[in-house]
Amino acid sequence: MFRGLLALNPDDASVHTAYGMVLQEQGDDALAARAYDSAIEEDPKMPIALLNRGILRLKRGDVSGLEDLKAIAPLKSSVGERAREVVAALSLPE
Repeated sequence: MFRGLLALNPDDASVHTAYGMVLQEQGDDALAARAYDSAIEEDPKMPIALLNRGILRLKRGDVSGLEDLKAIAPLKSSVGERAREVVAALSLPE
């Protein structure tokens, strides 16, 4: 379904994000990250794509995921709150 939607409107950041979420839920983190990259390419401020890409990057040891999370941490939303939680958790002393 998402491939069809993307064929009709390849510039829709929301569809790329939703597709990434489905792929991530199915355990395909590599394809999910690419879908999030595409979403962010279309809309550099797409909050859910930034949150999920940031978390995926951090899972594989890529500290650039913090940049994604810090970019949306100021948002007054559940996405911003989640980003702040992850950043705070990573900032705690061991």
